[in-house]
Amino acid sequence: MRDRPEPDEDGYIIGFDFGTSSLKVAYRQPYVADDPVAVIPVPDELRSAEHPGLWQSVIWYHLGNEEFSLYPVDGAIALDGFKTGLIAGHGSNPMPQVPQVTRAEAATAFLALQFAYMVGAYALEQPLNPVGADHFVLINIGIPVAVRDDKRAFTEFSRLVTAAYALAPKVGALNLQALRLEMAAAPSTLPPCLQLVPELTAAIAGYAADPMVQHGAHILIDVGASTLDIVSFNLQAQLKASVFTAGVDLFGAGALEVARSAGVDDTTFTRACNYLFEDVYGKAKSETRAPSLFKPGRRRMPVQLVITGGGCDTDLHARFINLLPQDRVLGALPFKRPAPPSKILREKGDQSRLLLAYGLTRDVTELHELRLPSEIDDIPPLPVQPFRMTDKDLV
Repeated sequence: MRDRPEPDEDGYIIGFDFGTSSLKVAYRQPYVADDPVAVIPVPDELRSAEHPGLWQSVIWYHLGNEEFSLYPVDGAIALDGFKTGLIAGHGSNPMPQVPQVTRAEAATAFLALQFAYMVGAYALEQPLNPVGADHFVLINIGIPVAVRDDKRAFTEFSRLVTAAYALAPKVGALNLQALRLEMAAAPSTLPPCLQLVPELTAAIAGYAADPMVQHGAHILIDVGASTLDIVSFNLQAQLKASVFTAGVDLFGAGALEVARSAGVDDTTFTRACNYLFEDVYGKAKSETRAPSLFKPGRRRMPVQLVITGGGCDTDLHARFINLLPQDRVLGALPFKRPAPPSKILREKGDQSRLLLAYGLTRDVTELHELRLPSEIDDIPPLPVQPFRMTDKDLV
């Protein structure tokens, strides 16, 4: 990044899936036969859940020299959970491990160091040889639909990403003062080589790669480490999709572990998951949104359930998901769990965890155009016709 900060118009695309517990990065050379795509294995010590493609969302901060690092060094303190703070709108809150660093600052430092690492690692490994370019053209970063549709949250996240990209060429020694100066000066307008892409768009790109995919009403449930993300949408032909409702909350797999350790019983946690689902699905099937697509008795076809994320495999989340594909809810249609091509990983691992990273390697022209919930007007209520008796003298 220091030697070649500018993108190459013929370069490869980076899919950057920034999760609350782990980062997934994929590389793809667009418009080349056989869809060349690859993931560079994460160093063993920094893997999340020992998965070769998952990098822990952790950064180290040294109290003495106030420098950040992607790996542990003597005297440094590990910082994690910063992405969760951003999703919850608490970016200005201090990190619990080091109060002088905010969640937004930790996230920006992590992004800056990762931008530099992933471009440098590609230059060394050349994972797309012999067809891959030697430099990138685009970095697509995934964000929840709910964040993309929130102007304040989207503007703030754009500013952090812009600051991180500006810092990437000079992260040989990234300290807190330099980080704060860049963040204070960073605009919210992204450079052309960066895109914030709704995670739904990336999931659809991976899911729609199947030629047998059906169009129509869908519910996507993404269970991550911290968050449960639910979206209702209508998948249309010609790379179009309309999102009717979306919601995200801290009901993921890691959140379940924390809740259980705090004495929260599974019934209460399941009710929380159901509440979020009913908020998203209930609004989608309401008379003012899309009853002809989602409401039982009104819809022509069942709603296709698509699940993503490693958290889907917990016992509680699996039970929660398995109750949805039935007639009185979404309809008796088996859910789908798409995965990227098997060649994406060199080592053995759960490929479904890399679906969003794979979907994010698509060029702008290959991604579905989304209509966000705020861009879709509610259906107005039918006008009430007043009833008037006809008197015999008026006949």
